[in-house]
Amino acid sequence: MSETRIEVEGASLAEAIDKACEQLGVDGPHAMSYQFDKEHFRQGADTVKIAAWGKDPQYVEAVAYAQEFIEGFLDRFGVSNPAIRVTEDADK
Repeated sequence: MSETRIEVEGASLAEAIDKACEQLGVDGPHAMSYQFDKEHFRQGADTVKIAAWGKDPQYVEAVAYAQEFIEGFLDRFGVSNPAIRVTEDADK
């Protein structure tokens, strides 16, 4: 998979992430990685600038499957609405 990196600027981090998702054609922030452009802030900008790229679709699918499995497992033991948070390396 070729890694397409884009740069996006928004009034807030949420707006920048939404724009990046749209431009990358992914269905949410879980399907992409991003890094802040720190130099953008040092120059006195009042916007947020990020570099973003899509994750490998097989990785995204595997994480979604694992999360569904764990939620189903906990549900069988009567644990409702568990706080499941997926953490990962920034390099994925």
